[in-house]
Amino acid sequence: RLSRARASLLAAMSFFGLTALGSGNKFQLLSARPLIRVQEVPPADFEAAFDELCLDEATAEEMLVERSNYMLRCNLPGVLRFVLKGADPVGPEMDAFLTAFDTDTSGVISREEYLTAVGKLIALSTAPANPQHYKSNLQFRDDRHRHRRVANAPMEYLSKPLTSAQEVGWHTHQASTDEFKKYYPLQQTEVTINEGRSLQDYFGDFQ
Repeated sequence: RLSRARASLLAAMSFFGLTALGSGNKFQLLSARPLIRVQEVPPADFEAAFDELCLDEATAEEMLVERSNYMLRCNLPGVLRFVLKGADPVGPEMDAFLTAFDTDTSGVISREEYLTAVGKLIALSTAPANPQHYKSNLQFRDDRHRHRRVANAPMEYLSKPLTSAQEVGWHTHQASTDEFKKYYPLQQTEVTINEGRSLQDYFGDFQ
């Protein structure tokens, strides 16, 4: 009877894609989970961490900036340890932190950019993005045909790389500050200015 019951159980598990090691759905296994410890940190603690790690007087005087409004970007890893009361952050917490914060753009980070990244970190910790992007195959095929990308990057809804290809460059796509970047396109070129001219006019008379 036990062997028959076990066989029935295995058959049912295989029907639903389950194994003795858990679900066979990789998206379910690797989906980002809410981070309870980061959720419970009040926003005032993040501001206190910035005040604690902001520029020293000598550095601020050398850079000609207000010390309370800037922090060295290399001090960002100490923020999580500060708000977690000295506890070391675990892997998922560091992954969410690296997704929310830009760690290699410039040497300093402003208070405004810092608070914006804190908001992203809390959002990722509270409600990670859903890895299921489509409920309609027609919509998926239409987006693929028109080369429309999904709204969220893999780091926003996965706790680890899903494929070996994603392991290369994981977390190298840093968070952006959404700052407006001026673009100066070339209005005229030598070709557009001289378009329609003859070879003799353009290069001069050939002797």
